Amino acid sequence: MAPLTETFPSSRRDDIAALADRLRAVERSQGRWRRATIALAVTALGAVLVGMSAPPAKRVDAEVI
Repeated sequence: MAPLTETFPSSRRDDIAALADRLRAVERSQGRWRRATIALAVTALGAVLVGMSAPPAKRVDAEVI
């Protein structure tokens, strides 16, 4: 990649640097959302699996005399 100092005038260089900073911030934010979503999905899946593994309720039969 060519250095920015040779390709663009100073004001354009500042604009590109600001845009690159904003893009990095968006990518970091996306990474945090992705990790949070995966953690939530794993937690929900774990809760479902624990719920499915519960033993069935015992049945009691009684007669009235």
